[in-house]
Amino acid sequence: RRRRDHLQRHHRTQAAAEAVNEARIYAEAIVGTVRQPLLVLNAELHVQSANAAFYELFRVAAKDTLGSLLYGLGNGQWDIPALRTLLDEVLSKNQEVTDYEVEHEFRDIGRRSMLLNARKLSQAAGREELILLAIEDITERRQSERHRKTLMSELNHRVKNTLAVVQSIASQTLGHASTLDEAREAFGARLINLANAQNILTRENWQSADLGDIVSDTVKPHAGGENRFRIEGPPVRLAPGAALAVSMALHELTTNAAKYG
Repeated sequence: RRRRDHLQRHHRTQAAAEAVNEARIYAEAIVGTVRQPLLVLNAELHVQSANAAFYELFRVAAKDTLGSLLYGLGNGQWDIPALRTLLDEVLSKNQEVTDYEVEHEFRDIGRRSMLLNARKLSQAAGREELILLAIEDITERRQSERHRKTLMSELNHRVKNTLAVVQSIASQTLGHASTLDEAREAFGARLINLANAQNILTRENWQSADLGDIVSDTVKPHAGGENRFRIEGPPVRLAPGAALAVSMALHELTTNAAKYG
């Protein structure tokens, strides 16, 4: 009977060990298939496992990662004050931390914006505490947001400038026109010229404009044929403000020349 009890205890122990091993393999398979970087840490914050996404994004090898202190990875690249704060919250207060944003400069991959999620993993009594740390790389998202804000700011600035120019054109036109029809014709021509100059700048992403293009587009309504004007000179690039000013001034000169000779 004693031998039978011993065998039964042995089988139970073996079965429990096999169950633990199966659970470990199952958990590692889940971690390995997740697309975002994942780390499993022990209570001393040494890396117990990491998935392929972590190795790929942060360009580290398993041999330099497994068993290492998190803060020592990559010659101390992971010694991030905000990350220490996050993991202290998880360990000391047993809290789950969600979407904790961190921005950090890594030696091999440059500056990264990351959302960190961390929580303790439930363990059976007597087993070592583990922490699951999930990392979402949001660098491109943040760059897109900053780019969009910059574009909106530039667009707002350009719209205000354009409205100010239109207001100036309207004031000048109404102040010098003898009749309403004359004002309407002059105002329309000036707006078309402004739009043409802005089209040139738009083609150049509002960086600068070629003086030859500005001159060519401005005198085009008065050309009356392909060979009436000959435009020559070295290449000259004008800043956006200068391009608009030159275009408007040249428009007035060519209009007056065509009108009065």
